[in-house]
Amino acid sequence: MLPERVGPQESDDPSPARAPGDAPTPPGGVSAAGDAQQPAADVSGDATSATALDGTPDIVWPELSIGDADALRLLARRAFADLGLDVVVDVGGAVDTSGRHFDLEGLAKACQRADGGRLAWPEVVRRHVTGIVDALDASPFDGRDTALLLASTYSRVVTADSVTSGGMAYARTVAPGLVEVLNLDLPESVAFFGDDAVQEHGPIDDLWRAGRVNLRGVEAEERQTLEREGGRVQVLFSDSMFMASTVLQIDEVVARETGHVPDPDLGVLVAVPHRHQLAFHVIGDDTLLASLALLAKFGAVGHTDSLGPISPDVYWWHHGRLDRLTTIEGERIQVDADVEFTRVVEQVTGERGA
Repeated sequence: MLPERVGPQESDDPSPARAPGDAPTPPGGVSAAGDAQQPAADVSGDATSATALDGTPDIVWPELSIGDADALRLLARRAFADLGLDVVVDVGGAVDTSGRHFDLEGLAKACQRADGGRLAWPEVVRRHVTGIVDALDASPFDGRDTALLLASTYSRVVTADSVTSGGMAYARTVAPGLVEVLNLDLPESVAFFGDDAVQEHGPIDDLWRAGRVNLRGVEAEERQTLEREGGRVQVLFSDSMFMASTVLQIDEVVARETGHVPDPDLGVLVAVPHRHQLAFHVIGDDTLLASLALLAKFGAVGHTDSLGPISPDVYWWHHGRLDRLTTIEGERIQVDADVEFTRVVEQVTGERGA
């Protein structure tokens, strides 16, 4: 029988693994006073004096230890201060006193790649922050050749609520609660296309086409298979903020990851809890209902505990369409299956009257 509800969402966390940058408890950040809410590291001087603690990976920058990451946050705060901006550096990046947000997602990798090791960090951070501040008064779209711009344009899935404030009337709905927009991804900045940028660099069909083509280059950096109580879910992680957006090409993702093209009649269950993660179950046998329950709990937990949340819900991909199967109601996960999905359940499980 098809369940109407899937247990309390806070019960039995099915997702011990996190995408890079995500964690059950945000680490807080380095405030203007230099306080860190993670275990304290010695950051009284420059980055070279930071204590690496016990080597425990940082929550946001897992390629660094907690101590190194706290030292890097302090360097970033000081670099902003040198340019006249008082910021708090936290799990989401840097935020100044006027509420402006600055993305620091690539900073840790830039420091790791730097010649000279940690001695080079202060200069790497200074250049990175200077680039961010210099871009404040200039649109990243200004003066860019459209052909070059298309090479850095990506389709991105965001919540429908996030575009209701205006400026992105071109956004198109891909599923209940989710829309597709365009993102410009440059080494020095990431920006959403506004309606003005679309008009300047369109036609829109060319931008959509480029966004989807570039999205095909986004691949998982980590993979995990979850198996609980008869259910089976594949989980893909990436540092790329576009990992979840590959749900727009879930049939291609499944084919690449499994070696088999999914049956469009049966389809694929998929969840996009946050921007760095995509989870799916290919429908094909009697593990369907158990996998739906597992994926629903996984999506709910991952959405709550994440950086860049998208949706806690499970969607059903079939024939190029995404239908929402679950919604959160209080502390429970509600399954909203239509006649079409119920028939698929009956087909693969042999159960009737679901």
